[in-house]
Amino acid sequence: VRTVKPGATRAQDFEPEYIAFSPDSRTAYVSLQEANAIAKLDLTAGRFTRVYGLGYKDASIAHNAMDASDKDEAINIRAWPVLGMYMPDGVASYTAGGRTYLLTPNEGDSKDWSGFSEEARVEDLKDQYALNASLFQGLTQAQIDEMAAGGLFDKEQLGRLHTTVSAPKNSEGKYEAVYAYGGRSFSIWNADDMTLVYDSGSDFERIIARAMPDFFNANNDENGFDARSDDKGPEPEAVVTGAVDGSHYAFIGLERLSGIMVYNIDDPVKPAFVAYANSRSFDAEVPEGDVAPEGLTFVQAQDSPTGTPLLLAAHEVSGTVAVYEIVRGNAGKGESEPSASAKTITILHTNDSHARVEEAEFDGMGFAKLSAIVKEKRANDP
Repeated sequence: VRTVKPGATRAQDFEPEYIAFSPDSRTAYVSLQEANAIAKLDLTAGRFTRVYGLGYKDASIAHNAMDASDKDEAINIRAWPVLGMYMPDGVASYTAGGRTYLLTPNEGDSKDWSGFSEEARVEDLKDQYALNASLFQGLTQAQIDEMAAGGLFDKEQLGRLHTTVSAPKNSEGKYEAVYAYGGRSFSIWNADDMTLVYDSGSDFERIIARAMPDFFNANNDENGFDARSDDKGPEPEAVVTGAVDGSHYAFIGLERLSGIMVYNIDDPVKPAFVAYANSRSFDAEVPEGDVAPEGLTFVQAQDSPTGTPLLLAAHEVSGTVAVYEIVRGNAGKGESEPSASAKTITILHTNDSHARVEEAEFDGMGFAKLSAIVKEKRANDP
């Protein structure tokens, strides 16, 4: 388990964030974001029984590729000799096949105080790296050495990436990997032993690159391009689960770009992306609409005043609460009839592969079409 500030005790160093519960309410799971860990609390005994370190996400694997620079003037999602610390903010639980699973949005966060800061950029530490291929599954030592000789630590590659000085070093005082904040993804963990069951890899950045190329990895204070690639990307912040017509879904809020990613999680080992909705306005220089979702709440159909499931999203930058109505559509058969609500997330259902689901979503109820519906309804019903 990661300790950030040298000499600090665990009690001083841990920063608990969010809590999820087991179905029987006997166990609570607490995210310790900066420590890159989950703590398990026995609610019956009133004591913590274990703290699980979550380990690292290997960005040298194609599935975990990322865009690491805000200075390359391009969408450049590729494999790097980078280990991402998951560092979840929110946490949610659900049950599938008789097992309890935890879902984490892997935001990432650093300790950055007036008296102590772990933050640095890779270019500031370039002389302190001795990259070791044994820590990576996707790159050989020869490939890493070639990358280093080819400007790996320049601003257009890894130089701008935010990293930490509180990372492991070898016996010679060198960092053997580049360490990054967050996983730019959401993960599913077995709640019994916190083994990783699934991670969405580079999905979020790839989906955004396709849906919103002009605002790829935009920040939440301006409608620019590629501003967050050097610092946690879309920054998944919040997660909640909900059932729609008998299927389980995960809703993940993206703090920086805003918007909600939706995945079918009936099979915790093979979730499928099914929708992306964003009610932030990108028409002006300054973001308008709903910006930076911080917390999510799912309302089941039987508890909803509309008779359909709802997703409530609280946005910290815009100071707004968005209410999304969840409706069903048919993949590959065009968009479903828009509902009377101001914001709609269309859940597409298909038995085909992840890629087919993504294709059906953008060919059917695409981002631009959804934005147009939101804008039209706002104009007609302020």
